[in-house]
Amino acid sequence: MVAEAPRRTLACDGERPTLEFLQEVMDILLQYVVKSFDRSTKVIDFHYPNELLQEYNWELADQPQNLEEILMHCQTTLKYAIKTGHPRYFNQLSTGLDMVGLAADWLTSTANTNMFTYEIAPVFVLLEYVTLKKMREIIGWPGGSGDGIFSPGGAISNMYAMLIARFKMFPEVKEKGMAAVPRLIAFTSEHVGVQRPFQSCFSMLNALPQFIGIKFSREEDSLKSPDVFFSYCCWNKLPQNLWLKTT
Repeated sequence: MVAEAPRRTLACDGERPTLEFLQEVMDILLQYVVKSFDRSTKVIDFHYPNELLQEYNWELADQPQNLEEILMHCQTTLKYAIKTGHPRYFNQLSTGLDMVGLAADWLTSTANTNMFTYEIAPVFVLLEYVTLKKMREIIGWPGGSGDGIFSPGGAISNMYAMLIARFKMFPEVKEKGMAAVPRLIAFTSEHVGVQRPFQSCFSMLNALPQFIGIKFSREEDSLKSPDVFFSYCCWNKLPQNLWLKTT
């Protein structure tokens, strides 16, 4: 019992400053949320990069900083951050602040787990399972059967799609590699973002596919949904500079 007492004492001594620090962080975050909804405030307190670099010390210190300094850094970070929840903030990808989403983000960060296996994250694994099943039902798959994966962005989603298409046409590539398949050609809109992720993926294999950007007018009905077989025939029969462009 005597040997255990110091450990309990140290734990009790560390609990109070830990809770106080986290509470102060929460206060800073909540104040920022409230301020974001204030129409009289700026969407961003804009400064040029050189101004911020001169105004604050950005060097990474060799020694750890105390909690008071970390709280100051939290306030400074939010001071110059874009208030994405501001009523006058508009973006092509996102805008506004979802309270439930924010709470969920705080919860997952507090849980601090990984989606490796059910043993590591039982609740989150089940949430992923039922969410993907519902998404498959929405797109019409009977009973939500099938499989799925969440992607962090559009570029990697396009890469996943190209890899699946390649495996659909040439399943032997999984075991034999790109050397076992012919030179691949991808028909896309000239503005679609598949070239970069796909080229990045296969540049290491020295097996870059050929991309054909298809031009079409958004105001006209022609070629709005070009058939791949029709495009392939045109590529072989028509002059390349007529309406097909090799990228």
